[in-house]
Amino acid sequence: MSKMLNCAPVRWLGRISYSIYLTHWMVLIFVARCFDFVLKHFNPDHRVELGLVFVFLAVAMVLVVSQFTCLGIERPYQNEFRELAARRFKTWRGRG
Repeated sequence: MSKMLNCAPVRWLGRISYSIYLTHWMVLIFVARCFDFVLKHFNPDHRVELGLVFVFLAVAMVLVVSQFTCLGIERPYQNEFRELAARRFKTWRGRG
């Protein structure tokens, strides 16, 4: 179990999990609207297969968007907060 949980893909999912939580709804709404548009305008005969394609597309988009938001928003602010906390803790500790 430890080897499975310590593999690179699982660790990567753990790093972006909060971003997945924050962005999945936005991607799912977008993909659902695209799916509705395709069904209304193109009238495909293979709805199940098309639905599976859209599910895989939604998962891929959630992972990509989450990776970008993690690297572009979440990580920079985490680093900034760590630096701020380190300065504050050093100042507070020095007063003791």
